[in-house]
Amino acid sequence: MDRNNISDFLKKAKKEGFKFSEEKCVKMAKETGVFQINYGDFHIDFIIASIDLEKEAFKRKRIIRLHNIKAFFPTPEDLILLKIISGRPQDLLDAENIVLRHKEKLDSFLS
Repeated sequence: MDRNNISDFLKKAKKEGFKFSEEKCVKMAKETGVFQINYGDFHIDFIIASIDLEKEAFKRKRIIRLHNIKAFFPTPEDLILLKIISGRPQDLLDAENIVLRHKEKLDSFLS
């Protein structure tokens, strides 16, 4: 998603029942390249690829259909790196949990 299309995307998401503060999402996207919207108990993080790691992660994305909508997800390995780089306590905990959940399937230089 291009930073310039965020408002259009958010208008469509609001129509579909997603909850968020448009002002906060636009501000976060401009400041950090990341914003979040919610649907019931679920939250969805959006990353606007701007650094090389994010661009490379986007090339390796997994495509999954959810309710007939195509959704892009980073590989577990890329998600771990993105979480570690962020450095926030919750993201570091998330990275640890991703490793635990996917440890048998992760790419490894030790194999």
